[in-house]
Parts: sequence; structure tokens; C-alpha cells
Amino acid sequence: MSQLFLDVPKDYLENLKYRRELRYRARRDSRLRAAIRTACRDDILFWFNAFCWLNEPRPEKDETGKEKPQIIPFITWPHQDPAITATYEKLGYEDVLWNKTRGEGASWIAVDFCIHDWLFLPLTSIGMVSRNEDCADTPDDLDSLFAKIDWTLTMLPAWMVGEYRRNLTKHTLKNLRNGSMITAY
Repeated sequence: MSQLFLDVPKDYLENLKYRRELRYRARRDSRLRAAIRTACRDDILFWFNAFCWLNEPRPEKDETGKEKPQIIPFITWPHQDPAITATYEKLGYEDVLWNKTRGEGASWIAVDFCIHDWLFLPLTSIGMVSRNEDCADTPDDLDSLFAKIDWTLTMLPAWMVGEYRRNLTKHTLKNLRNGSMITAY
């Protein structure tokens, strides 16, 4: 795995500036867009820290008492980096069990793993499982896994996402660029 993610700032404001500049430059440069897609494919931590976002519904205040934004960049914590890397390397090859507490972002991590492979690995078939249909796929309810996927896709640059087809009845998402599919169960 490459170490590109080491170039992505983990300071909140510096990360936002980095993301803005990267998107600005990529909008005008097709070679840069291709290089970014390759970097995201090859370095899962670059993908998380440069392109993924979180929607944090729990209100939180900063040290001055000002309310923090609800939509924040996914900047991995130091203890998440090895866990994300190790988990991603095992996906598809062996079962993975996480021992976690609330607030660790496990749902968002799982969603971003799925979107990553759906975007960057052709003909990938991904199944997301939750305890019932509503938890798996209820549009506009960010407690459901597929609503997190739908929301995340709106946060990514259009050139990265490309064309896709969402079937609400069958709970599927098909990437028309590379044939990959996500299905919620």
C-alpha cells in the first residue's frame, strides 16, 4: 500500500484547504483526475483523508463554546489508521471482527470501504447487511446504511463518481462506468 495519505494534512482547517485545492486543480486537469483515482484505489487512507466525509448528528462544541459543523471531513484518528488498513487488506479473503465502542465511525468506515471498491474496482459485487430492511435502506434516513452511501456520493466530485443507477425497490446501486454493484440486505 502506498503512503500518499501521509501528505494529507490531519489538522481540520489544513485538511479542508487541501481538499479544496485538490478539487480545484482536478476540475481543470484530466491527468490529475486520473492520478487521483489511482491514488484513491491504491491507498485506502488517502481515500478516507482526502475525499470521505462524515455527517455527525450529535451536537458538539469547540473549546470556545461554538457549535461544530455537522458535516465534517473524515480525518482518520491515529488508532484508526492501522485498523482501517488491516481490515481493508482482509476484506474478501477472511472474516473481520471489530471490537469497538460507539463514536468510532464503524458504519461510515464500512460505507466508505464499499464506495471505494464500487468506484475503483471494476465488476465488484458488494453486499451490505443490516438487521432489517429499514436499517439497510431507508432513503433520507442517515441511520440506514444505503442512505449513508447516497449521501456520500453527493459529497464526492462528479468526475470521480461518474454515472450510476440506483434502484430503491431492489436496494441496489450500479456503477455504469465499471459494472460494480452494491446491494443492501
